[in-house]
Amino acid sequence: MKPGTAKILRYALLPELLPRIRALAFSGLGPLAFFVAYVYYAARLLPSGHPYLNPTNGGRFGVLHVVWEARQNLFFRWKNVDQIILFFMIPAGLLIFLIQLALLGLALFISTADAMTLADLGRFLKTPDPHDDIAFMLLDGTFGIERATATGYLFGSKVATENAWGTWPTPFHEALHEMFGFYSTGLFFVAITIMVYFTITIIAETAHSGTPFGQRFERAWVPLRLIVAVSLLVPLSSGLNGGQLITLYIAKGGSGLATNGWNIFTDEITGGTLLGDPKDFVTTPSAPQISNLMEIVFIARTCSYLEKYVHGREVKPYLVFQNKAKKNYFTTDLNAALAFSEDGDVMIRFGEYDAAYAQYPSSVRPVCGEVTIHPVDLSTPGALAIQNDYYNLVGALWDNFFMDILAETIAERVTPTINRSRWSDWYDDFDFSGEMESMVKYYYDPANDDSLPAMIKRAVEEQIGSPRWASVGSATWNEAFKKYGWAGAGLWYNQIAELNGSLIGAVRTVPDVSLYPEVMEHVRQQNRLAARSVSGTDSFQPVLPGGRSIEFAQPGDEYIALGLYYAQSFWIDKHAESTGNVFTDTTRLLFDMDGLSALFGLEGLFNMTRNPHTHPLAQLTGIGASLVQNAVSKLLYSMGAGVTGKVLGVIKWERAGKLATAASQFFLSIATMGLLIGCVLYYVLPFLPFLYFFFAVGKWLKTIFEAMVGLPLWALAHIRIDGKGLPGPVAMSGYYLILEIFLRPILIVIGLLGGISIFAAQVFILNDIWALVVSNLSGYDQSSLGMVEKELLDGQDPRGSLLYMRGAVDTLFFTVLYAIVVYMIGMSSFKLVDLVPNKIMRWLGTGVSTFAEQAEDPAQALIGRIYSGSSLALGQISGAYAGILLRN
Repeated sequence: MKPGTAKILRYALLPELLPRIRALAFSGLGPLAFFVAYVYYAARLLPSGHPYLNPTNGGRFGVLHVVWEARQNLFFRWKNVDQIILFFMIPAGLLIFLIQLALLGLALFISTADAMTLADLGRFLKTPDPHDDIAFMLLDGTFGIERATATGYLFGSKVATENAWGTWPTPFHEALHEMFGFYSTGLFFVAITIMVYFTITIIAETAHSGTPFGQRFERAWVPLRLIVAVSLLVPLSSGLNGGQLITLYIAKGGSGLATNGWNIFTDEITGGTLLGDPKDFVTTPSAPQISNLMEIVFIARTCSYLEKYVHGREVKPYLVFQNKAKKNYFTTDLNAALAFSEDGDVMIRFGEYDAAYAQYPSSVRPVCGEVTIHPVDLSTPGALAIQNDYYNLVGALWDNFFMDILAETIAERVTPTINRSRWSDWYDDFDFSGEMESMVKYYYDPANDDSLPAMIKRAVEEQIGSPRWASVGSATWNEAFKKYGWAGAGLWYNQIAELNGSLIGAVRTVPDVSLYPEVMEHVRQQNRLAARSVSGTDSFQPVLPGGRSIEFAQPGDEYIALGLYYAQSFWIDKHAESTGNVFTDTTRLLFDMDGLSALFGLEGLFNMTRNPHTHPLAQLTGIGASLVQNAVSKLLYSMGAGVTGKVLGVIKWERAGKLATAASQFFLSIATMGLLIGCVLYYVLPFLPFLYFFFAVGKWLKTIFEAMVGLPLWALAHIRIDGKGLPGPVAMSGYYLILEIFLRPILIVIGLLGGISIFAAQVFILNDIWALVVSNLSGYDQSSLGMVEKELLDGQDPRGSLLYMRGAVDTLFFTVLYAIVVYMIGMSSFKLVDLVPNKIMRWLGTGVSTFAEQAEDPAQALIGRIYSGSSLALGQISGAYAGILLRN
């Protein structure tokens, strides 16, 4: 046969590597099928004279052909067991040979690895540090198994080794062991009864059918089932039977697996923590309102000039405390001031010192008023830093150039005996209003180092950079949590509330007015005695109804009263500060008040969308802290208004009394609502991950206890004479429960990590898309925007902005809705701690449920009880309080 053109060209032009490789790899294997055929012939699986046994047919058939032909002559009977074994040995040997070739090829590309031994497998199940392991402490505390062997404790926590919880095992444990022993012994006799019954049944079925052991008897598995059942039921010296002890060992191994998995996870976290970057733990609070502080310092400065001109007094800011010697404010820093006041309230008194004033603290008479700084959590660096800035702010305002000029000029203008100073000549032409407005804006401009945003930023940096929080995410930090084992993984979340609460509280605790100047206090008292319905600056108006003059203790005080009234009116009327918050400024324009944010304590709420990289739980705790702080202040307002209403009622000024009482009830309602929501967000929400996790650990413990009681019954389920396999027809569910005990710990940890990851990811995306979502929902009305909002827009397209709404109220309620959505995301994410271990077993095709899966949601139960209990208690308090106020 002549070769074709293609073959000639291929031979002449191509190297023909593939044919050479094929010849190299498979040459010499042609007789393999022939040899396999003779092996099967020797086993009587191929008949004599079969074509596969003829050497001349070599190469015309393969090994698979020979195996298939031998299979046609194979019959699965006990007498053919030698043929069956030999038949399967040939394909098995060839398969092993091919696997070895494949592994040899892979070895050229894969690096070597350490071989795993049984000891390595045991290391995965061994708890590295059982001494402080929470799960082991719970197991020791629940079951009190003193020794598993002569070499050591079963779990080995400090509860057992050091009697950390007192004498161990307790008499209760010993009684529990006796009860378990009695229970196991009773069921063992029940098992004997069942075996006797089945023995009689087998004899009867044998006699009836003529078949040995009867037709239902599963000869291969029944003996094994009996051995397993008896082994599981026989009581041991500890009072537990073999099955119960095996259950505890399985629980120990499952706990060790979860602990090692948790340790690996924490070891692999670099430059951060379980919850992410430690810097994201701290939410940045918004700048608080300092109008009252700026007002009182301005009034005190004006008062100092008035007292100097009228009475010749020298008024300075002093630190006063009980009978201690006064201190000069300007030469005393905050640390020294705190030591002076014994870490209590720091009182800065604008007054006159005289040893004759022994009736006053530190012999300083509060001629021009007093400011009090309330220390908040001095152990927290961030809180201490912001309070130090507030302390220094008082001095900065006292020495402010323009405030000093205006204060001196006002004092000169109202004092008839004083000649004009150098400032009075150009007072009328100088724009004090514009300069004061610039000063107010200065303290809210983040670009200035002395501004409130800069102070808060420094406080946050101090908080993050403190020695304690600098260790967050370090090896020391991780080791501190690893020592508690997997059951301590839920402790991470509590750090967020601890880190944010003190800082937010300190930022909101602005120095407040404890005393106005003496003359102003006298004027206010005279107005109240005159049964005058006054509020705000009117309470300091130095003229009584009907044009009557107020009688003063000293001549010239009427000039001081007039100057101070003018100073306060000047500040209130012209220089209430802009906070830089669109919502607050707009509501001031619309409603002539400090804003809904100040009324309801919503500063933390508006910070949520401004801090997208802050951990969402830190954002929610920030809202909670803001609400709680505001609720406490509103409770004080309510009490003050209530007392005022009662006093006005006594002096027969009924209309004003009813108005004050209504205001008291209004503030009480706000405080009640703020306390309820704030307590849930600040105190309960950071506790929920730990709550879910700890209850999940408790559910695992209950599942083990359920197995301790139910396992003897599971052993009885093995005593069956029919059905395939070791479990038989009814015992398979017990194996699933044992497997669940082993897997539940690591599934709980996985659920926690999944919840953390999903929570953070969803909130991050929500923050990105929220503005667009609400703008699509609310529509846009340019005419509804306030002046500040229009300036911020500056001709830009408002779509996709929070300003793309119908007005300021929309901003409030959509921001509230944002917080609610974040809260709901958190709740659903935290539930993975329960859902993953409860539902994951369905992947095995089992519908078995334990006691743990039937328990109610602990977080929902807690929040529901808090709401109902708090509402009931606060409702009763409000009713009683209102009754006291309205009682004649």
